[in-house]
Amino acid sequence: MIKGVIFDMDGVITDNKEQDFLAWKRVFADFNLDLNMDGYKSFTGMKGEDIVSKYIKLDANEEERASLTFRKEEYFIEEIERTGIELTEGIDKFLKDLKRNGIKMAVGTAAMRFKANAILTKLGVSEFFEIIVCGEDVSKGKPDPETYLKAAKLLNLKEEECVVIEDAPNGIKAAKDGGIKCIGITTTHKKEELGQADKIIDSFNELNVEEIILL
Repeated sequence: MIKGVIFDMDGVITDNKEQDFLAWKRVFADFNLDLNMDGYKSFTGMKGEDIVSKYIKLDANEEERASLTFRKEEYFIEEIERTGIELTEGIDKFLKDLKRNGIKMAVGTAAMRFKANAILTKLGVSEFFEIIVCGEDVSKGKPDPETYLKAAKLLNLKEEECVVIEDAPNGIKAAKDGGIKCIGITTTHKKEELGQADKIIDSFNELNVEEIILL
């Protein structure tokens, strides 16, 4: 029986793909590198530090990786201040239904904590989440399962008592490799790209609490 739901943030709680893409594009441009949407989609869900060392500056040390990740998050905050940000369709009612039924909720995100706090506060949903596991809280980012395993542990739940909701293949792999069921949502990727998920939805309007509990 499912007792906890762990949400990825970017692309799940809010569809901020465009702002996140533009923020990363600015970081790439700082190094005279180009980033297109296909390239961006290939690393969605990964920790910023891992993106930096794999795609931007191969010889970056730990301090440089952290600094560039922080720069990207600053760019992102600038983008959402400019364009605004909204909850994903149907998630507001879904969160309220989970809370009313006593289902524990957590966020498991590769984002830095100040970005996560800014987004959740701006969207007015911070109160729903007992636990927020961010990029700084793990040594290995997605697709490694550490983020979701830590979130489950902090909720005092077993892996089989949780379900993850993810929009990216890297995140779905993280959940499944951790022994946690996963629902994929098609905000940033097509259904065929989310095939490893236990269930795929286009909107939170397709989910109900009874179905989650029995997943």
